[in-house]
Amino acid sequence: VDAIYGLSPSPATALMSRLFGGALLAWSSMVWSARSFQEVAALRAVLICTCAPDAIGFVTMIAATLSGTVNALGWLAVVIYGFGALGCGRFLTAQSNLSAA
Repeated sequence: VDAIYGLSPSPATALMSRLFGGALLAWSSMVWSARSFQEVAALRAVLICTCAPDAIGFVTMIAATLSGTVNALGWLAVVIYGFGALGCGRFLTAQSNLSAA
């Protein structure tokens, strides 16, 4: 996957990719478990813990793509992180939507 984004293969890149993959698995299992939460406080906690990294990833990927650290495919990651942050932010600001869940 690193080569697709224009990153040069190295042991350090492989290690970071594996760590990122593990973090994605942990996050996806947390979000999957949250789909049946009934408490608004629990849903808010998951949304906050998802929105913050998505917003950071959005800014980080913009900087990485503009600086040439990753190739033009980095814009896809910008869009994905942006949609994640906007979606979480929308649900966090719409209390009535969380109460109806």
